[in-house]
Amino acid sequence: MPTKAVRTVCTFLQVPLVFGDINFETQGIPTFFHRHATAHAIGRIQCTELNALIGLMTAVSAVREAHELRGQAFSDILVELGESGSD
Repeated sequence: MPTKAVRTVCTFLQVPLVFGDINFETQGIPTFFHRHATAHAIGRIQCTELNALIGLMTAVSAVREAHELRGQAFSDILVELGESGSD
């Protein structure tokens, strides 16, 4: 598997865990980073230095990958149009 594909998979692999559904009444507040818990159950369990770091790293990685994927798609369009994109 190419390095780029591995990086993309690793970046987005945690998205279902971070954005997954959770029921605070039956499951309690998770100690791992979870977007819904961070937004709606703020407290010492969810607001930790580790969760802040994981949240920041997740956001930056996702934005970087999206930016690169968008740039690749744009380059593919230019190639299809027969332009080099380097004028």
